[in-house]
Amino acid sequence: GGYHGLGVTDTGVAYAWGRNDIGQLGDNTLVSKSSPVTVVGDITNWSLVSAGGFHSLGVTDAGVAYAWGDNSSGQLGDGTTVNKSSPVTVVGGITNWNSIAAGRYHSLGVTDAGVAYAWGRNDYGQLGDGTTTNRSSPVTVVGDITNWSSVSAGSRHSLGVTDAGIAYAWGLNN
Repeated sequence: GGYHGLGVTDTGVAYAWGRNDIGQLGDNTLVSKSSPVTVVGDITNWSLVSAGGFHSLGVTDAGVAYAWGDNSSGQLGDGTTVNKSSPVTVVGGITNWNSIAAGRYHSLGVTDAGVAYAWGRNDYGQLGDGTTTNRSSPVTVVGDITNWSSVSAGSRHSLGVTDAGIAYAWGLNN
């Protein structure tokens, strides 16, 4: 992440460490930590995590996505722009996430069905929805591509790869 790190153990426990001034560690505090602390919320089946600029994302074994930290541009995907210091569910009723990526101020995810979604800051089109409007809940990445396998979020750009191995990029390109 920008100034924090995340990790998941073999047993599905998520840990965070580093800067925590906006709640990006998910331990329900705003105190930075120099050693790992458990992400709160009684979730013990994390499968993957991603650290963004000042926010964090995680997905459980059941495919439910959570987010915490900075939400100034809607990058938590909970339908608000209110910062959260503990995990909140990404809205939209999507429960089959298999890939997520946290960028500086935006987030991306891919479902088991290969559909890509994006939310958060969109000033350079990094959400890939054909607009430059910020979104506080997931919107589909346009382009009639329905076989995404993974995504990656940068500062103001996004990348994705399809099951066929074709790579795409969108957003800031200066």
